[in-house]
Amino acid sequence: MIDIDLASKLLRAVPDHAAICFVGDVDQLPPVGAGALLTSLIDSGVVPVFRLLEIHRQQHGSQIIQVSQQLNSGEMPVVSTVLGEGDFVLLEEKPEHVATRVRQLVERDIPLLLDCDPFEDVHVLCPMKSRGSCSSQSLNARLQLARWQMNNVSPAKAVHSRQGVFAVGDKVMQTVNNTSRDVYNGEIGVVVAVRRSGGQEVMEVDFDDRCTSYTLEEIDEELMLAYAFTVHKAQGCEVQRDPFLLADNLRTQSCRPIGFGWLSVQPPD
Repeated sequence: MIDIDLASKLLRAVPDHAAICFVGDVDQLPPVGAGALLTSLIDSGVVPVFRLLEIHRQQHGSQIIQVSQQLNSGEMPVVSTVLGEGDFVLLEEKPEHVATRVRQLVERDIPLLLDCDPFEDVHVLCPMKSRGSCSSQSLNARLQLARWQMNNVSPAKAVHSRQGVFAVGDKVMQTVNNTSRDVYNGEIGVVVAVRRSGGQEVMEVDFDDRCTSYTLEEIDEELMLAYAFTVHKAQGCEVQRDPFLLADNLRTQSCRPIGFGWLSVQPPD
């Protein structure tokens, strides 16, 4: 996912006698910035190319493997439409009902099926960040409200910032690298405390037993709610054996790289 600008700076900094190896997947989403470096290098025919074809992430016979291969070759996947049958299920709803169905799946159906926490363990992925009822911003607000209602969370005890409203127990994601905190882009944490310090509101977040504090300004610069996030953002995070749900009611955005990108972040068996 390296863009042309960053690649240029990297190559200028590498001495002439050094060797460099680029590793990636050309079938996933391209970088946010300009260019498609990996694809261009492969298509140029002037650099050696090695392709890894054996899949180790899922067990043999996994529907995720089958669907990803069909999707990548332009075929329409043939999969189960019944929740609980296999590790990949396609559920169809009318576009206007998708967001409501997502809340039902997260709040009730998936936890009952897998015996997991509805908000900590289930991850909802979206094609878009801010467009439509199935954007990550819209679904984050909907799923946060569902958690608040389920746990009787009071908005009066929440932190209100330009980035949104955060309360104890909310799932959040770091959106930039911060070496001083030892927290990096894509890491998911949970709000564990909201307090006042030095006359300002401070929020504490636990990232896998690493607690760090954020002021309102730092929340705006570094955090977002993480009940739902885009496929692009998901390629920078890591979770283990948790269910993923792709929510999409914008059919024009259901392109092959988004679907393949979603499948590529499925946790290993």
